[in-house]
Amino acid sequence: MKTYSIAIKRNNTWFTNWNQYFNLDDIDWKAVEAFCLERKDQAYGYYYGHNSHNLTSERCRTVVKELQIG
Repeated sequence: MKTYSIAIKRNNTWFTNWNQYFNLDDIDWKAVEAFCLERKDQAYGYYYGHNSHNLTSERCRTVVKELQIG
């Protein structure tokens, strides 16, 4: 089954090791953004596919927001 996993861009590298979700509406995007702003991350989004928490391909990633840190 395909799932969604949160992806965070830091130092020009995308990371994901968050939980897997079956529905995008289950993700608290306000909490994700607050987390990213606190850490001064560059962007956040999600991966979608089989075992989404293990995906690394750009074609499986959707950027939700680029953050302006500085």
